Amino acid sequence: MWKTYRNAAKKYGMNAESVEKVLTMRRDAEQMWKRCKRDVEIVRKRCKRVAETVRRDAERCRRNTSLMWERCERGVVEM
Repeated sequence: MWKTYRNAAKKYGMNAESVEKVLTMRRDAEQMWKRCKRDVEIVRKRCKRVAETVRRDAERCRRNTSLMWERCERGVVEM
């Protein structure tokens, strides 16, 4: 591993410790990005499920409201 760092250090005019720090930071950033992407996907799926539930509840409420109005109208007409 250090040989790779030394080669990279020579190529870019840095010392091996600096190259190791840069590579470690890059690896950490990539891992954070992957976790972030995964978390965003989880939230997106949850939001999609919640939106579907809300849509179903709204549809059910609309149907129940229509049925209540029909019953009220029939009740008023039958009186």
